[in-house]
Amino acid sequence: MSLYQSSGIVTNGLQFYYDMTNVKKSYIGPPTTNLTPDLGIQAIQAGPTVTYVGVENGWKKYSLNGTWSAGTYPYSIGIDPVTFTGGVTYSSGVYIKTNVPEKFASLFTGMNYVNQPMNNAGSSFSITQSDGSVYVGRSGFQYTSTTAQVGYLLSQPIVGQTFNGSLDFVYIKQGQVETGSFPTPYVNGTRSNTQAIVDLTGNNTITATGLTYASDGTFSFNGSSNYIDVTSNLGVVPAYTISFWARRDAENRMPIGWRGGPTFYWYGDNSWYYTHGGVAGEYYYAKPTSIPAGTWGHYCVVYNGANVSIYRQGVFQGSQNTSGTADWTNGMRIGFWAGGAGYYWQGRIDAASMYNRALTAAEVQQNFNAHRGRYGL
Repeated sequence: MSLYQSSGIVTNGLQFYYDMTNVKKSYIGPPTTNLTPDLGIQAIQAGPTVTYVGVENGWKKYSLNGTWSAGTYPYSIGIDPVTFTGGVTYSSGVYIKTNVPEKFASLFTGMNYVNQPMNNAGSSFSITQSDGSVYVGRSGFQYTSTTAQVGYLLSQPIVGQTFNGSLDFVYIKQGQVETGSFPTPYVNGTRSNTQAIVDLTGNNTITATGLTYASDGTFSFNGSSNYIDVTSNLGVVPAYTISFWARRDAENRMPIGWRGGPTFYWYGDNSWYYTHGGVAGEYYYAKPTSIPAGTWGHYCVVYNGANVSIYRQGVFQGSQNTSGTADWTNGMRIGFWAGGAGYYWQGRIDAASMYNRALTAAEVQQNFNAHRGRYGL
């Protein structure tokens, strides 16, 4: 797998890297199952008919034919029905476009689920895309009893409008119906907890355990049960670097650690705790200022075979003499360390990376500068 390099971070020696903001290659989306991976559409009410033609440039193509005779009825097209279990929350979404938008009085301005009693009607959405298509669907709806229902697309043709089946078409792609309070990125089947977050180096498998996912496309750690496990091909090394962006939402200790290896976290509000795997002893560093909850920071731990150095916001904070090798054989754990009573992280860790060498001070600064604009720093 090729490394996505446009972020501007150092790549020499990079062994592991995820970046939540890279939604194309790194953060793919929460684990989910698409109940309709081959979603289709159908005609609603009196004309025009909707007939599947084939696939064109990745879009499923349907011809429209006939005269609209349902007056101001708001729906002419709907997505295929799904059997919804009563009391379970669902969300739907599909990308859709037409080559004859001028023949519609209203066009893909929302999606409704109707016909049977609901515990929650949810929220309709319609988002115009840069190519002129519309991402349209409904978030967080729930029927009272189990029922099979169509998703009605708000798509009213002009009264009396005639469509030509050889010239007038509707196109759809990436249709998805799934459980959950908001729609997630399309998956052709099931996205597991080992497919939600991808290592951009291609060296490691990331397993996301119970992360808290939000409708804005972010994930976070809840402070009690969320964490990420990473397999590691690094093994035992004489030098390494850990680099990550984090924001803590409450007093807690554990952003990044290794099962049986190096560990780095905050102790209280005004000191760092770091233990270098394979070497007895614990090292504390007084922070120059406290880091309040809700504050974003870039943190870097560099081991060069003789010293462990810590950086914050690209600036050197202090070092500790030590020696020996670090054993990464058991892999990396982000957000939780099982030592003692067990420490969980509460907040965000948006990006994390690991190198098989000691970065220079200039390289640490480069990694900070690459992403600082995201966080207003």
